[in-house]
Amino acid sequence: MSKTILLVEDEDSMQILLTYVLKSKGFVVHLASNGKDAISLLQTSEFDVLCTDIMLPEVNGIEVCAYARKKYPDLPIIVISSKSQEKEIETALEVGANDYITKPFDVDYLLQIIKKYL
Repeated sequence: MSKTILLVEDEDSMQILLTYVLKSKGFVVHLASNGKDAISLLQTSEFDVLCTDIMLPEVNGIEVCAYARKKYPDLPIIVISSKSQEKEIETALEVGANDYITKPFDVDYLLQIIKKYL
């Protein structure tokens, strides 16, 4: 059975790229364009991996991480963000992210990180 990924990303170009790459590697991708929709999906479905941006409309990625960690203690959470300041990285890890990747990044690196947690 295919592994499912919840991808939370508000940038169209990044959504298209990551969805294409992940699907080409056999993953089932569920997409949320904002944090509110991500939390709604997390309330109704289970995922094998959560990949989320930090800067999101309505509800930010830190809140998405915190919600996901509370509801699914074992869910691998990977933050993908252009914010590279130490404070943001520490905050994301403190609320439950397993890993933090800064944009721009190599998609092969993201795939390595995902496979590490599966």
